[in-house]
Amino acid sequence: MKFVRKKPHFALDLAEKRSAFIEKACSALTSSLDLNVTLNQAASIGIPDLADWCIVDLLLEDQQTLYQPVIAHSDPAHVERVRELRRKFPPVLGTLQGVWSVIQNQKSVILPVAGEQWAMTAPAAEHRAILMSLDIRSIMLVPLIARGVAIGSLTLATSESGRNFNASDLSMAEALGRIAALAIDNSRLYTKSQRAIQLRDEFLTVASHELSTPMTSLRLQLPILNRYLTGNLPFKLSDEQLKSIIHNSDLQLARLAQLVQELLDISRINSGKPLTLDLSLFDLVDLAIEVRSRFEFEAKKQGCEILIHAKEKVIGRWDRSRLDQVIVNLISNALKYAPGKPVEISISPQSDHVVLTVRDFGIGIALEDQVRIFKKFERAVSARQYGGLGLGLAITESIVHLHGGRISVESQEGQGALFKVDLPTNVMSRAPR
Repeated sequence: MKFVRKKPHFALDLAEKRSAFIEKACSALTSSLDLNVTLNQAASIGIPDLADWCIVDLLLEDQQTLYQPVIAHSDPAHVERVRELRRKFPPVLGTLQGVWSVIQNQKSVILPVAGEQWAMTAPAAEHRAILMSLDIRSIMLVPLIARGVAIGSLTLATSESGRNFNASDLSMAEALGRIAALAIDNSRLYTKSQRAIQLRDEFLTVASHELSTPMTSLRLQLPILNRYLTGNLPFKLSDEQLKSIIHNSDLQLARLAQLVQELLDISRINSGKPLTLDLSLFDLVDLAIEVRSRFEFEAKKQGCEILIHAKEKVIGRWDRSRLDQVIVNLISNALKYAPGKPVEISISPQSDHVVLTVRDFGIGIALEDQVRIFKKFERAVSARQYGGLGLGLAITESIVHLHGGRISVESQEGQGALFKVDLPTNVMSRAPR
């Protein structure tokens, strides 16, 4: 007679509990592709079955900054206390313990008995006092890993329940972390794809408008010139009026040429074909003066003065037409966002490189937008209000990088912007990347 060894009831209970918890987590975390909903579900799903507290920390795309944490507890007053704690004492990048350590090492941490010893690790007295007041008994920190990359962490803790975490709890927390990471990653990808579709549609609308504007102007002005030349114009044109029509037509043609060039450049970049360089020796100061002369009419119309600060010639080996684009794009931006105020161009030679800056005193750029503005179709302001294809800075960055240089921006809202281009003075032929 065979005896079948049955698993103890407590083992079955644990397996059933784990299975039910995972099923509940999967159902909740796949119910929406909205990132905020997913984050809140990830934080709340383990309360109170697994923990009394849960905090979800998510990394921004720069992998150096955390989003505002999502905090869950059954008592809203407790949530606000932890939120205030995080505002005053956010996790510090590079620390050997805590959230950043778990994210960077991609390994879970469990403190079955945290107590006062854990609170005393806080460097500031106020920080320690708040942690002591929370009466944290036990803590688990679990990395959120999606496609092999850590995207954030889960912090689970017990307090008023008096429970202490064990290996079984950690196993459930890690299962929750895997499900949550997948759901969060899917939500982010969905959000990104929706944003890309929105940007594409906005771009097509803006591109249509931007291309039609100079063409409409030409359609109005060129027939006047034609009738003037054939003697069919019912009124006389003065020399000044004639010059103005011709000048405005030239400006509109130049604008069309610039728009077409931007579209061609971005098409090459999108298809993986790098922009090409035609290198020659020339004076960067002379190029800046030439570009400024082309903006004379527009600057006057905007009530702006374009000032160039340069003590000497700056000779280098670059692509003249490409750096022409860089200066044109930066001046165009300055005039667009700072009407009625001066634009300052500074060119400073260093030992083996040159620094070109373009400063305006306009609306400025919010800190969170300063990285985004160098991406295709992105802009920090409404396209309807300011126009443009949203390609100029993306193309400018590509040109600068192709020269082996770098571009950055310094700005505060309402205090203008300073674009800084750092270029080596002797650019060698660069293989396509």
